[in-house]
Amino acid sequence: MKIIIKCTDGIMTGKEWRFNGSGQITLGREKGSMVTTAPEDNSISRHQCVIDVVPPNVYVSDAGSTHGTYVNGQLIGKKGQGGQCPVRDGAFIGVGSGGRTAVFQIRIIEEERGTVSPDYIADNMDNHYNRSFNGQNLGNDFASSFQFVVPRIRDIFIRPVHTAIEFGKMNSAILGTTMILINMAVLLVLAVIVMAIAKDKLFGFGAYVPWGRIIIGVELMAAFSYFGLTALMLLSARVFFRAEITYAQLLSFYGVQAIWSTAYLLVESFLLMIGTEGSIMLCLFVFWISILHTFLIGIFSYGEVVHLSPDKKMYSYFVFVILYIITYAIILAILGGGVRDSLYGLI
Repeated sequence: MKIIIKCTDGIMTGKEWRFNGSGQITLGREKGSMVTTAPEDNSISRHQCVIDVVPPNVYVSDAGSTHGTYVNGQLIGKKGQGGQCPVRDGAFIGVGSGGRTAVFQIRIIEEERGTVSPDYIADNMDNHYNRSFNGQNLGNDFASSFQFVVPRIRDIFIRPVHTAIEFGKMNSAILGTTMILINMAVLLVLAVIVMAIAKDKLFGFGAYVPWGRIIIGVELMAAFSYFGLTALMLLSARVFFRAEITYAQLLSFYGVQAIWSTAYLLVESFLLMIGTEGSIMLCLFVFWISILHTFLIGIFSYGEVVHLSPDKKMYSYFVFVILYIITYAIILAILGGGVRDSLYGLI
């Protein structure tokens, strides 16, 4: 029997642990645990729960944790007190405050017995098999494949988020600070180079002057304002929602935003230096894509860092959107002499 435990919600989202055979699997913050959660997740106990694999059955029981252990949303009992809860393939184990700090999905793969027709089709999306036996389709998991693809697209689109979360998980404040300082230095040097080399082309188009000024200005100011915006969001989450947030997580959250801002600024600066009407129009398109992309990064990484109940998390997303809009409105107002004039100049 094979057991696959995958974190589906929490700081360690996407990480998997694989086990073979029978025995006991321990889960908790303790370094010696077989499934180790993030050290800063203080609402998760050092010895959180135990998974007993007794083929063909699997049981989950709480190990005397502070906030309890949940299986499919239901609080279960403690080990040794009749609290063993049988679980099936696909069950969810919630741990921490309200069972929402981290959620793990358990996959139970039993060994194949007997013979199976060789005309099976391997599904690379989720490592399942759509078997055809005696001409009968015994499993069409298109729906499960679709559910698998969506999070993978998200992971590819915002992969640096998970890297930054790993930084935060290690409480590497020095690493986060270094990342920020390097980013700011690159932005300053790049701004000087762009204005020195491209000023004739950039400001020689008359009608395109507001575009170039606003595009470069927004990206530079947004990059420097990310830290303040991030600090405000995470501070509000900690004060109003009592979310558990570390200094390193705050730094890693900002670092993701700043890295992407630098990348977009490099592309936009190159297009502006070319100085043709087509390149400026393309730069304008990249600019709006960058705003949308950094917004999505903010939403996803905010959800990764801040562990809240679903109702509070939706409200916190609303707060994030409002703060995001206000921040860009202020930047546009400063650079363009007014939000309305700036927006008209960019359209």
